[in-house]
Amino acid sequence: MSNNFIKRKGHLRDNSDLNVGKFNIKVLESYDVHQILAELKSFMTLGVYGQFTSAKALNYYIDGKNRLNNEKYFSLTELFGLPKDRLIDIAKKNLNVTQDFLSFYGYDAMSRGNLYIYASSIKRILIDNVRYAVKNNILRDNILKFYNYQTIPEIIRNKNSIPDNDFYFSIGDGNYLYGQVHTLNERKREFQILYVLYDEYNWDDNVTYFIKRNSKNNPYRIVIETAAFKKLEKEGIAKPFLQFFIDTYTVSY
Repeated sequence: MSNNFIKRKGHLRDNSDLNVGKFNIKVLESYDVHQILAELKSFMTLGVYGQFTSAKALNYYIDGKNRLNNEKYFSLTELFGLPKDRLIDIAKKNLNVTQDFLSFYGYDAMSRGNLYIYASSIKRILIDNVRYAVKNNILRDNILKFYNYQTIPEIIRNKNSIPDNDFYFSIGDGNYLYGQVHTLNERKREFQILYVLYDEYNWDDNVTYFIKRNSKNNPYRIVIETAAFKKLEKEGIAKPFLQFFIDTYTVSY
């Protein structure tokens, strides 16, 4: 079966076995900085990708000199944004937190790929802990401090799905998921879980992405060498950052 999003080691020239056609977008390490930026901006304005999180994250990355140090995007959520200090407390367990922050609220990240497996593991742990705490009259304030971390080495997804590929292109592999009891309603026997998916947004040194709009056996028309991103970093144009996907879900116990 063909898929419309492939990640390969090496450069374009090292992957001659793939069916590539006339390029719509081509981002190569051999290009100068202005060519790289022009191609990336064309990529971000494509109708199929430009409206999604990958374009927002990529634009934030290549705007390293001018961006806000704590940018936020909101979708379907009741949250109005967590204080940056709260995000620092969550992420400092795994990452260097002396970086800029980009946060997405209400983007339903837990529904993407295999993330539901890790989210469900946190849910089971917190439900067990809340049940025990309520039964044993543990103070509400202490229950609201219950949390759990999960390490996500790889996001397994439907490679023919544009939304799944867009999400993967935003966050990649090697992520962390934090879950905490956010609210508690003992009368209804339910509570909210605050999920925070996070990692450093950066790029491999020597990888090429081959992308097309559908999963048919058509040629790949978008090619992006990550070595071009490293070129932008050396010039001080692009800069890694910490990225967060934040959602709340209500569960019964």
